[in-house]
Amino acid sequence: MTFPWWKKIVKKFLKWLAYIAAALIFVLTAVAGLTQTPFFRDKLRTLALEHLDSLLLAEVHLGEIHGNLISGFSIDSVSIKVQSDFLLHTERIDLRYDLFQILSQRISVSNLTMVHPQITLLRGGDGLWNFERMIRPMPDDSTSSPFPWTVSVDRFEIKDGTVQLVDSATLAESDHEQGDPYFVEYHNFATRDLNLILAPVLVSPAEKRAVISSLSFVSDQPDVHLQKLSGTLLVTSKEASVEDLAIQTARSKLTLDASLKGVDLLRGFTLAELKTKPVELSLQMFPVDLNELKRFIQQVEFLDGTVVASLEAGGTFGKLDVKHLDLKHRGSELYFAALVSNLHEPEKLLLDVKCRGSKIFYDDVRALMPSMDLPDYDSLGMAKMEFDFDGAPLD
Repeated sequence: MTFPWWKKIVKKFLKWLAYIAAALIFVLTAVAGLTQTPFFRDKLRTLALEHLDSLLLAEVHLGEIHGNLISGFSIDSVSIKVQSDFLLHTERIDLRYDLFQILSQRISVSNLTMVHPQITLLRGGDGLWNFERMIRPMPDDSTSSPFPWTVSVDRFEIKDGTVQLVDSATLAESDHEQGDPYFVEYHNFATRDLNLILAPVLVSPAEKRAVISSLSFVSDQPDVHLQKLSGTLLVTSKEASVEDLAIQTARSKLTLDASLKGVDLLRGFTLAELKTKPVELSLQMFPVDLNELKRFIQQVEFLDGTVVASLEAGGTFGKLDVKHLDLKHRGSELYFAALVSNLHEPEKLLLDVKCRGSKIFYDDVRALMPSMDLPDYDSLGMAKMEFDFDGAPLD
């Protein structure tokens, strides 16, 4: 029995396809083997350094390269030195990727790991950061355009890193107050034992997304230990959002979901433009140690103790409906609902607040604000509280 003519063609095509696949596997195997030779790795290292030298005004060091060009490689002892200070020094960088995604203008990385990196961000008296200094100036007639490729990283990891930031320009300003070491100095701080996992990360012309699986670090001054931070960050040309953000320390825990729609944060904006933009916000604190919180927000340094809180709000940026704000401190409980108007014009801010079903123990008030030197009315015991406030805040 003979096959119809089309079956013969299909059979020959499949045979040719098998031959091509076998040849391709052979070529890739040969290339992978070639790229593992010491000669090729040394040549690749030399070419990489030459290319980096054409782009950067920095001293770049690349250690020995392991692996192959097809699936990925590792580099020992990578460093970038700008002027007399190191911007980056890491014990090892591991990189695994899908080379064939380049054909579709996509950089696809399955794993990028930095082992024991030391990252130092320095801003000089002239206002320039070291990462700005290291980029060679482009010709005056060159035009910049958005990077059209998509970059996806299935897993980005930092293992046992340190990060230091020193903003010398701000620290040298005459009106910059010398900070109390109890509080975070945002212009001069350092973290150690930093561990970070992002899985995955996507950067494209239309979308920027990062899933923070875990982030932890230790700060010695002030004494803060972030045990875990996780959540999903998203920015597109139409919205920005934070989903399932969870922050936990030894003494505090909070979760946050928030979104702002109808705005492109990457292109910049003004407060006035946000007036009609939809906003959603959900915040849960269970509990938050105020002594720890004021290390980051010095303006609440008059508060003490711990607070349990729940906040739900929505509407627009210019007219935010606070559905409920519940606060609990020791035995006291406060329940609020409010309409916050004119956030887009802070000088015209208006509050319409309703407090219902609340109760206060005066001793809790004194414990919450010990620095206020409030009179002793503890004998009053528990007091019920209800009030309305409609107007502009005094402070």
